[in-house]
Amino acid sequence: MHDYTDALTTVLPDPAGSAQAGASAGEGASPRGRRKLHLGHFAFMRAVVQGLDTRQSWARYMRIEGEHGDRRAVRATIAWVRDEFAAAARRERRHGLARLVQVDLTALKDAPSALPTLEAFLDAHPEWRDSSQAEQWEAFEAKHGKPDVRLQRHARLLTKQLDALHWLEALIAQPPLAGDALGAWLNPALAGHLEKAGIVTVAQLIERINGVGFRWMGAIKAIGRAKAERILDWLADHEASIGLAIGSHVGRPRSALAPAELDAVVRPATALRPLEKFRVPADLDGRHGQFRRPRQDCLLDADNDYAAVLVWLRAKTGLTPAQRKAKTERRLGARGAGQPAAASALRSFPAIPAAPGTPDLEWLNALSHTQRAYRKEAERLLLWAILERGKPLSSLTHEDAQAYQAFLADPPPPGAARAPANAGRRCGARSRRDCRPPPSARRSSSWAVSIASWSTRTT
Repeated sequence: MHDYTDALTTVLPDPAGSAQAGASAGEGASPRGRRKLHLGHFAFMRAVVQGLDTRQSWARYMRIEGEHGDRRAVRATIAWVRDEFAAAARRERRHGLARLVQVDLTALKDAPSALPTLEAFLDAHPEWRDSSQAEQWEAFEAKHGKPDVRLQRHARLLTKQLDALHWLEALIAQPPLAGDALGAWLNPALAGHLEKAGIVTVAQLIERINGVGFRWMGAIKAIGRAKAERILDWLADHEASIGLAIGSHVGRPRSALAPAELDAVVRPATALRPLEKFRVPADLDGRHGQFRRPRQDCLLDADNDYAAVLVWLRAKTGLTPAQRKAKTERRLGARGAGQPAAASALRSFPAIPAAPGTPDLEWLNALSHTQRAYRKEAERLLLWAILERGKPLSSLTHEDAQAYQAFLADPPPPGAARAPANAGRRCGARSRRDCRPPPSARRSSSWAVSIASWSTRTT
């Protein structure tokens, strides 16, 4: 059997200096999308090298690759990590180290098992860690007796492998970041399924999960609840480096969320938000809009455009008390029949806390079909006027109306503009972050005129 104890014939080089050498040697020329190694890979491989039971370390660091019971996946992952270790060593021109890290100590037939390894001895007696290896062996022999040649060879090889892993860890281990491609961290099959769904980066994955909630994987082929849970665990483990967190609402179905939890999914902001979550900047609220008449000349009980839109919306045909009651009962049934009546009633129309200076908008949770249709148009026009044109609703001109018609006819693609980007795609709950109402250009144009006229109504 080949003896690898002399594989490391010199002191391991400084990782910082080696990183510079690797860059000059063409390290940056690695294929795009090459998978990266994080600290968990090294922690897991240390358990493998020492011959420990890998179940716990796999569950903690590597479960994203699959379940430990899938022995083929475990073996394939170990082989891939060893290959990556060896490739990194070769890039640093450490060819002896590259051979060393690919040696499977657990496969050596003459590997002793009766006595603890030197590494295990040092774990139990850390006071010897700073001593020379000769002194460590002397202490080991005093405790356990003089080992035979095979034990010494195996122990030296194990020590060198662990030293090599520590050196490689300082050289190539990286934390996952929000902008990283999923293919850099997930196995190719799993990353491929997400990419086919348009989810390419870690940040996009977290946005999808937080935006959709419990059933975020529903429309993604080949990703069921088990794989979804492994992905969530992996993201939670690396939350500190990614800088983005998975919301607490993701762990439970929407019907099981309390009103406050559901309401917190989308925070109020001057951005693409539902009407009740949209915050109009003071300089664009229309209080002094170009076409707004003095307050004493207006028939509306509204001091700004936002309030005028709400008055306009509330003036449309709403639900009768009987319809409201029936709607409440239907919603209670959808949430499940096992809830106490009082608690269910509180959850039927969750209250939306109004920000300081804004009206109570709880009634927006119980609109008629007619009101919901009008709400959609009012919401779109208000967002477009402020986010895209940078103007109050009551200051829109004929030229603005023409621009709005052009926008309705040809909405910009996602990310190309600040106005509603996903127009035309239907969505589910309005609490979803990616919810955008689809436009109907002809109807939207006529209703936009009605909204703008109402906001400055004097007769």
